[in-house]
Amino acid sequence: MSAPDPIALLAADRAAARDQQDGWAAVCALGTVNSEGDAEQRTLVLRDTHERLSLFFSATSPKWQELQSRPSANLLIYLPSTQVQYRLRVLWERIDDSVVRNSWQLRPDMPKKLDWFYQSHAQSTVVSRDHLEASLAESEPTPDTAPDTAIGVYLNPIRIERLELSSGVHQRDRFEWIGAEWHHTTLVP
Repeated sequence: MSAPDPIALLAADRAAARDQQDGWAAVCALGTVNSEGDAEQRTLVLRDTHERLSLFFSATSPKWQELQSRPSANLLIYLPSTQVQYRLRVLWERIDDSVVRNSWQLRPDMPKKLDWFYQSHAQSTVVSRDHLEASLAESEPTPDTAPDTAIGVYLNPIRIERLELSSGVHQRDRFEWIGAEWHHTTLVP
């Protein structure tokens, strides 16, 4: 008997959460390790690009350096409306720049302006709030092309754990990509 497709389960769970206007259906927490060996987490928009999970961000961000130091990363997706949690171990793969440039066009104006602001002030560096707001206000009109530092990565899951909290005894399943197929085991919750 073949294992259920955990990618399809995740897509269905995210769709059910979106139907309930669950704001968490669009995001994930990305876990990496910094240069000091400490765990880092941040919330990012989780996208579906060409039917693959993906993340887009600035190459000036520390997360890019952290990702480049290892072939894998961890994601946490929690959908409070459906009481389902996913923990994913993923191998990442850089998205072609032409896809990034096309996807960048779909961003709201302020994130586009921020992407260009990162050219002079790397993401996560110190800045005064007044300077940030003044710089963004002066950057009219919104740029129509992505900066070279706009990048994206596809997320290729190799392990997925799904925890359903809504039942009396929680359901916890692990899916591992072995060979060319998913293998399923049930875990003690």
